[in-house]
Amino acid sequence: MSLTQHITSDNVANIRTQIAAKNGTEPYRATVVQTREVLTDYDVFPYPRWWRGIPQYPYPIVAEREAGWRPRQDGCYRVATPPTCDDNQRTCFQASCSTIYPCNS
Repeated sequence: MSLTQHITSDNVANIRTQIAAKNGTEPYRATVVQTREVLTDYDVFPYPRWWRGIPQYPYPIVAEREAGWRPRQDGCYRVATPPTCDDNQRTCFQASCSTIYPCNS
C-alpha cells in the first residue's frame, strides 16, 4: 500500500470513528488531538491546487472541502526568480540538432 493510500485509509477510519461517536448516545465534542489525526494537503494559503483532474477522465474533478489539518509550509511554494539577461551576453539559438544559426553579438 502506498503512503497516500495509507494516509487516506487512516483519515477515513478516523472520521468514521468520530461520526460514530457523534451519532452515539453520549454528547460528543472533537478535541485538538482528534483533529491532528487527520491529514490533508492544504498546507499553503491561498491554496493553489483546486484542480484534481485525471487527464483521461471526461469530467472535471474538483477538490472537496476535507476535514483535517497540516502545518503551513508557505516557503515551499515560492516561485523561483528566473535569471536576468545581461546585455553583453551572447546568445545562440539552435532550431534542431542539425541546424545551427550563427551567433549575433
